Amino acid sequence: GWADRAGRYRSPGDGQVDFKTIFSKLTQYNYPGWAVMEWECCI
Repeated sequence: GWADRAGRYRSPGDGQVDFKTIFSKLTQYNYPGWAVMEWECCI
């Protein structure tokens, strides 16, 4: 099944990462750097 398959990827925003909270914290602490997310295609 899907849960046991190697190379399982989610499209950004479809998984369990709370992007809103992460970016809110970066803003709260005036983080001056880049915020980079890499995505790998499962195809």
